[in-house]
Amino acid sequence: MSFSPSGNLLVVGHVNGSCVLYETATLKLTYMTQIDCKNRQGKYATGRKVAGITFLNDVEFLVATNDSSVRLYSAEDKEQKVKFKGHFNDHLQMTPSVDIAR
Repeated sequence: MSFSPSGNLLVVGHVNGSCVLYETATLKLTYMTQIDCKNRQGKYATGRKVAGITFLNDVEFLVATNDSSVRLYSAEDKEQKVKFKGHFNDHLQMTPSVDIAR
């Protein structure tokens, strides 16, 4: 679960590999949509647990799943922009982070 930097968006990750987006502009949570963070085919097509969610800004966020992949999503169009695949690690959960070198 992670809030956007402005606090207007909440993303909740599930065990089945999906993320639910809620709008938090009012004092109530308003359901926006659900995003599936799954592979299209192969061993993990049923989805793996969401291990971590990190916002880059109010619009883009990273989702790490237990199939050792990190996906970049846009909250505006609810589409996956990029998928990064890492080495397989079934024992530890990873949380995505970004370090921008200047």
